Amino acid sequence: MTKLRYLALALPLAVAGWWWSGRSTPAVHADTQVARPSVLIAPGRVEPVRDPVRLAFEAQGRIAEILVDEGDTVHAGQVLARLDDRLPAARVAAAEAGLAQARARLAFARRGPRAEDLAAARADADAAAAAARHRGAEQARSEHLGKVGALATTVVDADDAAARVATAQATAASARYQSLARGTRSEQVDEAAAAVALAQAELDAARVALDQTVLRAPSDGVILRRTGEVGALVTLMAPAPVVSMADLGQLELRAEISLRRPPLPGRARPPDPRARPQDRAR
Repeated sequence: MTKLRYLALALPLAVAGWWWSGRSTPAVHADTQVARPSVLIAPGRVEPVRDPVRLAFEAQGRIAEILVDEGDTVHAGQVLARLDDRLPAARVAAAEAGLAQARARLAFARRGPRAEDLAAARADADAAAAAARHRGAEQARSEHLGKVGALATTVVDADDAAARVATAQATAASARYQSLARGTRSEQVDEAAAAVALAQAELDAARVALDQTVLRAPSDGVILRRTGEVGALVTLMAPAPVVSMADLGQLELRAEISLRRPPLPGRARPPDPRARPQDRAR
């Protein structure tokens, strides 16, 4: 009887508790709005701000060496490749010798002849005059013998030609001595100075041609592609690039986001450093 009484009291209390808990617990309503993710996943790639640069030689020739490979980091002014420079180097040496000779002539023109130069020129003139007189006497003797039939005509003609040559040499030697004795004229100094300027210009041009056999990096960057090969012939009609490089100091991110299908939340993935240089930024 006692158990039935307890059961009768427990049932109303349980019902009342259930009713009270239903009132005190707020109803949970599903939110129909989808929360926007703070981080999105979208396909894209990281690219340099400036476009890659394709580098080619400014001169023609055969590629002697390429000093870089794909993925190498280079600095501004660094040598990347060289052409065979034997001929341009020889032209530079010849131009340097020509400039030295022109400068020596200009110095001589400005300084004027020395006493030793005058003495040597006078001795040469005297010797040439003596030789001319000797050849003249020989020519007269040969001509006399030829007239009486004692000497062949060919010998007479040879002596006559030798006498003419000796006379011309004596005249030239005398003119050189007279020119030195009068001193250097201003026109001769100007001519020598112009010769120096011309030789300097030829040397500058030869050095520029030699420098064009070297390919240098225009700025800091990374070698993306190496398209040249050692031994290949480079022509100016269609200069082919040897390497391509880009400046990775300034990069930009390009992502492809679809407006129809929203991207999924996620995190950006850093580029794999083991990838190829041209794909490293993807």
